[in-house]
Amino acid sequence: MRVVLQRCCSVAAYHVVDQPTSLERHLRTSDYDVILSDHDLGAWVGLEALQLVQRLGKDIPFIVVTATLGDEAAVEYIKRGASHYVLKTHLEDLPTAIHQALLEKAARGAAAKLWEQLQQANREWEQVFNTVPDPVLVLDEDCRIRRANEAAASILGVGVPEMLGRPCHEVVHGRSEPLPSCPHQLLINGGTAQSGDVEEKRLGKIFHSSTAPLRDSNGIL
Repeated sequence: MRVVLQRCCSVAAYHVVDQPTSLERHLRTSDYDVILSDHDLGAWVGLEALQLVQRLGKDIPFIVVTATLGDEAAVEYIKRGASHYVLKTHLEDLPTAIHQALLEKAARGAAAKLWEQLQQANREWEQVFNTVPDPVLVLDEDCRIRRANEAAASILGVGVPEMLGRPCHEVVHGRSEPLPSCPHQLLINGGTAQSGDVEEKRLGKIFHSSTAPLRDSNGIL
C-alpha cells in the first residue's frame, strides 16, 4: 500500500494508491506536499515509485514508512533522492520527518527562486553590456580578456569568443609583447584609472581609451 498525503490548511487530505498507473494519474492531476510510501508494494517496490515521481519532474518529499527496510536498502533510498525513512515501530518519528522534509523543500524552492533572480540579473547585465555603443573590454590581472562586448568585436574585427582568454596586446594592438603606453598596461602597473589616446596602426585609427580597476566590496582588485 502507498499513501500520498496532501496538506489542506490545517486538515490533511490524502489519496491511497497501489498501482503505478494510479500514482502517475494522481501526480499529473494534483499537487502534493509529501509522499509516504511502503517499501514492499506487492507487485512493485517503493524505489520504483520514487523513480516515477522523479521521472515526472515532481519535487515532492518522499518518505519511506516500512517495517522491512534494512540499513543497506535505507541508504539506497536516500542515495536515490528519498527525503527520509521511518520504521513502523517508531511512527512517533513520522511528524518530525514530515516537518523536516517540508522545510527542506521550502529551502530548495527559495534557492531555486534566488538562482532564477541571479540568472535574470545576469541576462539583464549581458543585454546592457552588449548594447553599449562604445567598445568595452574586461581584463584580468594578466591583461587577458575576460569579457568583450559586441562594439569591441565590431571595431577590432574579431568575434567575442575568439577574444576571450587572449592577451589585450595581441587582440587590440596586434603585438606579441605589451605596449608600454597602453592605458590597460599603465593601469596594471599603477592600479589607478587611466585615460589617453592609443594609435592602432594596423587599423589606421586613433582611439581614446579609458580604463578603471574593478574592485570587490573589500576594495580588492
